[in-house]
Amino acid sequence: MQTITQKSVLTSEQQKEIADQIAIIEKKTSAELRVGIRLERFKKERDIPLAELALNEFHYLGMDKTGMRTGVLFFFLIAEKGYRLLLDETIFQKLDANIVQSVENKMHQCFASNDFFTPLSNSLDILGKVLSQEFPILSNDINELPNEVSIR
Repeated sequence: MQTITQKSVLTSEQQKEIADQIAIIEKKTSAELRVGIRLERFKKERDIPLAELALNEFHYLGMDKTGMRTGVLFFFLIAEKGYRLLLDETIFQKLDANIVQSVENKMHQCFASNDFFTPLSNSLDILGKVLSQEFPILSNDINELPNEVSIR
């Protein structure tokens, strides 16, 4: 059985590229994007459903504290090949379900090959374009959350 490590998911260079990509997207939208990658569950989380685990990560990353409730989390649980796209209240109310499905399809591709980076980058691009149209940047917008990939 192959050991899952941070570098086996994304290299340091790829993590930086994703963070830079998020920074570029956030210059065009009021949304706050994060990528949260969990290598595996903690023992105490054994019986928690994936959706609840993703929501816990949303809170852990402080995404529920954005002023306009515009947080977007790309969540992955590597050991179980699980993924969820979590949208805070404002985004969820306005974003079309077909867009969400399209992004989640791209997220699924992260596990379909040995290339985690490209499908993740593509899913960020897809959602970034929609968010810049639906939630354009505001003149008083500030970057409320770090852009780096969270891997733990």
